[in-house]
Amino acid sequence: MTPLRLSPPQWRVLRHLATYSATAMRTGFLAKRVRDTTGADDADLTGLADLGHITGRLHGGDGPPLAITLRSHRGDPRLRIHLTPTGKSAAQAIEIAHRALRHLRAHAPAPLTLTELQHDAGVGDDTLTELEACGFIDIAPMCPECEEPAERATPTSWTPAWGRAPSWSHLDGEPLCPVVGANGYQPATPTSTDRRITLTSIGRRYAEPHTSQDRS
Repeated sequence: MTPLRLSPPQWRVLRHLATYSATAMRTGFLAKRVRDTTGADDADLTGLADLGHITGRLHGGDGPPLAITLRSHRGDPRLRIHLTPTGKSAAQAIEIAHRALRHLRAHAPAPLTLTELQHDAGVGDDTLTELEACGFIDIAPMCPECEEPAERATPTSWTPAWGRAPSWSHLDGEPLCPVVGANGYQPATPTSTDRRITLTSIGRRYAEPHTSQDRS
């Protein structure tokens, strides 16, 4: 399962642990601190353990951190949470995704263009594709001139006297804005980079700040 499909509290757990990854992997943090800082509950932690992202060890114990220790000692005040290498990799993917969502949240309700988001948030196509598949963002074509939404449909206002009908139009049925082509002015045609990106209600849940680190 892609780490982007984890719950918001599980995102926060992995992001918090990865912020202090050396300590989180070596000595771990008390489970109570992790729960208090991230808003996660025992079920969130158990789910991460089942996926191999975190393990548990009792404070003062001699044994290595194990997932079974976390599951069998839920609620024990001595329980410490350790980040695994798998969890660290998941946290890195989540951090990139969260950076994109946070950037969109800061600019809401105005959408961002694909180029703006990729440049300003430092995210690639693969991350955006995953975020869209998870329902966190909407990616829609736009007119390359005015950056308003576009759709692949013949303009309703087009007449045969104007020549061959274009394949794209604004949502109100008007042709896309004119650009200079080989035969003079003609309606623009969106390219693969002419995209508007907006945050969905689900994506906003993941982008909302919950920790002091997020609010900074």
